[in-house]
Amino acid sequence: MKKLNNTDLYQLLYILKFNGALTKLVRNNISYIDIVNNIKNLTTENILNYVDQKITLTEKGENLFEKLSITYKSKNKDEWIVKESKSKLEEKIDIDFVYLPDQSKIFF
Repeated sequence: MKKLNNTDLYQLLYILKFNGALTKLVRNNISYIDIVNNIKNLTTENILNYVDQKITLTEKGENLFEKLSITYKSKNKDEWIVKESKSKLEEKIDIDFVYLPDQSKIFF
């Protein structure tokens, strides 16, 4: 099992507190199995509470979240949105270029 560093732990607590998506952790090369195992460990350490199929932060978890948010909270708004680069063109297109899509791939 991969133990989370403080940045990833803050992200996990943030996701659980505000019901977010795990994609940011997965992009940081953390597998879903590691996330589940860390949630189990945090539950046994009384940082998380699992009742009625809901995971919430305990008082100890809230204190840890506040402590970590002082250091790891992203204040730079440029980091809030991850740039998507897979559809970016590698070479510049001439200004007079006209794109004509393949007619067989157009669906209305």
